[in-house]
Amino acid sequence: MNAGNKHMDFPFKNWIVSEENYASPRLRELLAYPHSMHHVLLDLGFFTEELQMQGEQNAGFHYLSGQEQDYFAGLASVKRQKEWLGGRYAAKYSAAGLLQEMGYTHTWYTLAVVYDENGRPFLRKDNNGSDIPDISISHSGGLAAAMA
Repeated sequence: MNAGNKHMDFPFKNWIVSEENYASPRLRELLAYPHSMHHVLLDLGFFTEELQMQGEQNAGFHYLSGQEQDYFAGLASVKRQKEWLGGRYAAKYSAAGLLQEMGYTHTWYTLAVVYDENGRPFLRKDNNGSDIPDISISHSGGLAAAMA
């Protein structure tokens, strides 16, 4: 794991299964992308424990934008809430690591996951319309993953 100082404010470090930066010149050339990529994998089993400690209705709300809070509140099942929230935390954490590598100072919780007209998730800083790195979110079983 390569957490370093950049994510000292991430309160769910015990959820992280793996975290990697991909910065090889060959990878950049193949993808025609000038920056690194950052990947994180979270264990949702630890998330379940955290939800139980905080109370499922309040867990993580203070780390979400208003739009994200509204979406989360509309999710009917606890299973879906855990997957959705784990994926968003992974995406924000991954993007914050990448942004710091690029010289920006963003904390993970100032990023908001929003959707385009086709339902594709992307990030905005402080929910103010400033688009930043592309993300990919996935979850299956007890894991949530994201790459920025």
